[in-house]
Amino acid sequence: MPKSSRPKSSPPKSSRLKTPRKLADGKNAAPDADAPGGSDDRARKKATAGGKARQPARKTYLVAATMPDGAATPHLRVFAAVKRSPAEALAAVKEALGAEISVELTGKLSNRMAKTLGLKLDEIRQI
Repeated sequence: MPKSSRPKSSPPKSSRLKTPRKLADGKNAAPDADAPGGSDDRARKKATAGGKARQPARKTYLVAATMPDGAATPHLRVFAAVKRSPAEALAAVKEALGAEISVELTGKLSNRMAKTLGLKLDEIRQI
């Protein structure tokens, strides 16, 4: 097969690697943390997006609630709670259902499933 007649192009300038600075003894210099774009600058930008402290990611927790009634076997219901921590999910379900309810964390829902169900942050729904 004949080779293509198009000339090979060089990679864009942004993808070319920069060569590290060399010291007088021939060793590579460490990046300067005080220089713009230094390691401290990148860490600071990563830690604060837009000047705000980053919030923990939201998760969808499954919480089992046992509801006592007059019968010999109590009712068990499972709720999905979209919160930032498991402790917040447990507290929110207990608060929503009443003080005599016993709750325990049973697992998590995937983000895909939570999106399919249309769950929003701070929402509690019976599953």
